[in-house]
Amino acid sequence: MTRFASPVTSFGAAGRHLGSRDSRPIGHNTSVERLSETRIAIRFHSTNVITFHMDGRITFDTGGWWSVTTKVRLNSLSPCQIWSEGDGDWAIQGPTGDGARFEDGITMGADGTFQNWKEARALLRASRARRFAIKDAELAAMTGDSA
Repeated sequence: MTRFASPVTSFGAAGRHLGSRDSRPIGHNTSVERLSETRIAIRFHSTNVITFHMDGRITFDTGGWWSVTTKVRLNSLSPCQIWSEGDGDWAIQGPTGDGARFEDGITMGADGTFQNWKEARALLRASRARRFAIKDAELAAMTGDSA
């Protein structure tokens, strides 16, 4: 398991880790960066994978790097759990149990719910419906059934 220099999972913890600095390493290719007075990010390589907002919101972004290593940073340095679904999509669950399909830019509110979860869930449902329709059509073609 990856270990980080400090348990940073909130705006306050990130601010304490930084102290008076604007940037401070926390792990291999990973640092805590002060973006403004109201935002502090966890940067992995050149991507702000987690942004803590002073008002308690947390924004997640892989920068297109949907890797195991990115997922380790997201899981270890946020109060959320992120996992891969069997179809290759990622899912995210907050500390309150609210969950959604993971998408870059998804934001968890201070109350632990995902603010753009309706859009994410609608996309997930549509994607799964298309996959099942294609599989049903392929199966019907193979068996000679007409659906």
